[in-house]
Amino acid sequence: MDETPPGPWPPRETWRMLRSMIRVRHFEKAAALLADRGLAPAVRPLPYGGEALAVGSCAALRPGDRIAAVDFGHGPLIARGARPDRLLAELLGGTDGYCRGAGGPAFAFDAGLGFIGANGPGERALPAAVGAAWADLRLGRGHVTLVLCGEREDAAAELHESLRFARDLGLPVVLLHQVRAAAPAGDGGFVDGHDVEAVRRAVDRAARTARDGGGPCLLAVGTAGAERLAGESPAGAVAAYAERLTARGVLDAGSLRAIEREESAAARAAIRFAEASRSADPDQAFHRLFAEPRPRTRPSPARDRPRAVAATGPHDPARTAAAVTAAVWDGLGDAMAEDDCVVVVRQGGRYGETRGGRGARADGAFRALEAEFGGDRVREARMSGAVLLGVCAGAAALGLRPVADLLDGDAVAELAGPLEHAGRLRSMSGGAVDVPLVCLVAAADRAPAPSRAAHAVLLGIPGLKIAVPSTPDDARGLLLSAVRDPNPAVLVVDEDGAGRVTGANGAGGAGTADGPAPVPDRTYAVALGVAGVVRPGDDVTVVAVGSLVPEALRVARRLAGDGISVEVIDARTVAPLDLETVLESAARTGRLVVCDNAHRTGSFAAVVMAAAQVVHPALKAPPQHVAWEDLPVAYAPVPDARRLVGAADIAAAIRLTLMDRPVSLWA
Repeated sequence: MDETPPGPWPPRETWRMLRSMIRVRHFEKAAALLADRGLAPAVRPLPYGGEALAVGSCAALRPGDRIAAVDFGHGPLIARGARPDRLLAELLGGTDGYCRGAGGPAFAFDAGLGFIGANGPGERALPAAVGAAWADLRLGRGHVTLVLCGEREDAAAELHESLRFARDLGLPVVLLHQVRAAAPAGDGGFVDGHDVEAVRRAVDRAARTARDGGGPCLLAVGTAGAERLAGESPAGAVAAYAERLTARGVLDAGSLRAIEREESAAARAAIRFAEASRSADPDQAFHRLFAEPRPRTRPSPARDRPRAVAATGPHDPARTAAAVTAAVWDGLGDAMAEDDCVVVVRQGGRYGETRGGRGARADGAFRALEAEFGGDRVREARMSGAVLLGVCAGAAALGLRPVADLLDGDAVAELAGPLEHAGRLRSMSGGAVDVPLVCLVAAADRAPAPSRAAHAVLLGIPGLKIAVPSTPDDARGLLLSAVRDPNPAVLVVDEDGAGRVTGANGAGGAGTADGPAPVPDRTYAVALGVAGVVRPGDDVTVVAVGSLVPEALRVARRLAGDGISVEVIDARTVAPLDLETVLESAARTGRLVVCDNAHRTGSFAAVVMAAAQVVHPALKAPPQHVAWEDLPVAYAPVPDARRLVGAADIAAAIRLTLMDRPVSLWA
């Protein structure tokens, strides 16, 4: 490969770079002016000289290459060819902005320019950019991803873990790490960030290396503070480059003044355009929250993969857990056979060294999928769960359908941040991005530390679909639906209690209360957001989720001997929640009991109880709430047992609804 740095460039190209730098600086002044007038939130401005980094790095890219900026993102976007007036409109929340006013100053996205995010926090943007490069490499697009980030101590771990993943896969990533002074050189050495031509040469060389299969490259770039050390004027890199071009004889003072006048006039026109842009309609955010599932373009293949799920038999906790695990991995195999874009990734290295119990059972299935579909589609990643989800979100936004196996990963509370970021990407991009990401988590943390129910922790995240299957067949069917869905989804696997009931609405096979339900030998999907009536009844409605569904069925059968007809509804998904089925049943029976293996406050059951106000006139008794007490959860077995709920609690709640009490006394 030719290692000779490019340049010097022809006069037209050097003029273009100078004009872009001046345009970036005028945009920064316009944004500051709007902020001073109270029309737009203040944005973090480029440091003097930073426009050289933005213009030089973008000038080295080819059409189709990606850009992600953690800090100072508007400069690179303008250097890439974005319209300043539309960017200013976005800052003001106008519909003429690049994200229709939904991104504001915190987010900018334009797929046509290859820009995949700006001004996001480092712990989200860095992994997402690496995930985008993974998608491009996996789909054979041949693009390079350029990432610009500043000195962010809070993103240090994300920086190293993301780069390690990129190195493991040989991803075409160029990372420009901005530092305040000379620092230890990265892979490509230290670059003067105020020298636009030096930046362009360094990025061009790194991009060619990455494009040719050389893997990622880290460049340390000096920016903030360097102009003070060099004694430059406040104009920084713009003045320095103008002087250089003048010395070469390709620029004169009159031409420079003309460029300044033109860009100043354009900035004033951009301000007028932004102020005239109509404000975004807040109601549109609800329409952009979820993408509509697209019609499938090809039928499911004939099922010829080996079966890994146990059939019926006497109930045994270990066998039940194994059946649920096998159903999940069997569904993953179906999804991967159906769509080449589906990939599976789980934590490896030191993050997976302690894998045991549930993870040990799944390890064989993971290795079987790896042998069947190859290591490029089924792989381990040496990173934390939060960074792994960030990588998967970036890959999903660029065309892959990643499934993150975190059944034995970090505490679910640590995953809430990246899942929230994935859930809002579509809305903040103005509906331009779909994020078909699936995350597998355990129903509750099993670490020696306080824990919470996973679905309750994630329930308040907008844009996220959450499924909690109660049977192996539902686990497989819901997983397949989640993989096909264009929105981020979480499958909460409650292996300790699932699998003891028959699948709902015929999606599964025939099972018994004492053994795991069989999984049909065919590819099928269970719809997200649709509850199932697993036992019809007339006297009281019991709504349960996860492991409490079999407990509710056990109680219903026992009470049937006393002449009490109980209707049991399996919610299946807690977001979006099928309230129509629940409230219709409660209005018909006149009594409601909601069961949830989670704390009372902020749980799925609390949501249903609040919604029950709609059918209040039709209720014959106050609805009952079966859930954990609002107490800290310890790892010790005795306190853990005290907070669990089961058949006895459900039976007691049902009997309370059958007592003659005024309906105004809510439980």
